[in-house]
Amino acid sequence: MIELNTRGKIIEKASVLFYSKGFNNTGMDEITRVVGVKKPTLYYHFESKNSLGLAYLEYRSTILFEMLESLQKRAKTFDQYLSSWATSLIMLARRNEFFGCPFTAFSSELDISERIYFI
Repeated sequence: MIELNTRGKIIEKASVLFYSKGFNNTGMDEITRVVGVKKPTLYYHFESKNSLGLAYLEYRSTILFEMLESLQKRAKTFDQYLSSWATSLIMLARRNEFFGCPFTAFSSELDISERIYFI
C-alpha cells in the first residue's frame, strides 16, 4: 500500500465527505477532524474550500477514468463494457458507496457566483 502525503490524505478524506454529504454540507472543521490535521495545515495545502473542491473534482475524475479504463481493458465487446460498468455501480450502491454522479451533484450545489471558479 502506498503511503499518502498530507495533501493526498486531505483530498482522499475530503472526497469521501464531499461525495457522501455534499460540498455545502461539509465544513473545513469536519475535514480537519476526519483527517487529523489542524486548520493551518489544511490551509497550507488548500488556500480555500473552493481550491479543495477543485482538487476533489480532479481526484474524482482520476478515479472515474481509471475505473473505466480498467473495465475497458477487460471487456471484449462494448456490451460487456457497459454491463461491467453497470455492475460496478450496482455493487457500489449495495455497499452504500454510490451517491450518483459526483460532478453533477457538486455543480448543482454551487451558487452562480461560485461557478466561475470551477470553469
